Amino acid sequence: MKLDESDYKAMMCGDTYIPDYLRPGVLRYIEQGITPGSFIGAIICNDLQATIATADPGSLIYIPTIAKWFFNHAPFTCHGNESKYHGWIESHRRRAEFKAV
Repeated sequence: MKLDESDYKAMMCGDTYIPDYLRPGVLRYIEQGITPGSFIGAIICNDLQATIATADPGSLIYIPTIAKWFFNHAPFTCHGNESKYHGWIESHRRRAEFKAV
């Protein structure tokens, strides 16, 4: 899955801002199905308690903008609950195995 230019731009400003240091993990997760860090993973799974527990102090203020970016720009099948999170990672793993054969 490749995001379009507007999705990338939305990460960089406004009410869907994702800090520079978190963007690579978000992009690897969406485009390659690579497991992100626990903070982003908790946001993806829609687990507020885990999101707050795993956030570093500087990331706490970005929880709303990151969540809004996923809601407005990420594929709906990759976020919202733990099942979608694991399914997204698994689907990328299966695609990679299929390509290797």
